[in-house]
Amino acid sequence: LLMLAKAEQLVEKSRIDSALTPLDLAEHIADVLDQVAPGAEKKNLKLRNDAQDHLYVLMEGDDLDCVLKNLLDNAIKYTPNDGTIAISASPSTGGIQITVTDSGIGIQKEALPKVFDRFWRADQARSYHSGGNGLGLPIVKAIIDKYDGTIAVASDPGKRTEFKIDIKGEKVSSNGKGN
Repeated sequence: LLMLAKAEQLVEKSRIDSALTPLDLAEHIADVLDQVAPGAEKKNLKLRNDAQDHLYVLMEGDDLDCVLKNLLDNAIKYTPNDGTIAISASPSTGGIQITVTDSGIGIQKEALPKVFDRFWRADQARSYHSGGNGLGLPIVKAIIDKYDGTIAVASDPGKRTEFKIDIKGEKVSSNGKGN
């Protein structure tokens, strides 16, 4: 709850932007994939890193890691054994797009608008057994909102779920100049 409250605080935008150092997205993705790998291995899940190199986002490191870890933890939790989870990052109009896709159980169409609501879970009966509390995705959304980004979800029940984030950032060529 503390993380959610912190992420939702109204922060003067100019203060956030001036305090940020561009973060190497590929480095953060690799670190978080290492953290979640043991959980994926227990279910024989394939973790695929399709992130382009030389992408930098304007976020605080703890916030970026929290977003990535929450999305990947959910993908692991809701993907059956032997499934696949992919994370990609690429330049997009005005920034960087990060996508997390899994071959999991999916989310019913009528439930999609609720996934970012506090304490809401698609299957309330599993809340106790899976250890979730319905705060991970609201935290992710609050963090993305903090940086004037957007997050969207699409799902094909029984086949896949995909979260797409658009956030400020840039691609920097190997010579150090932005593209």
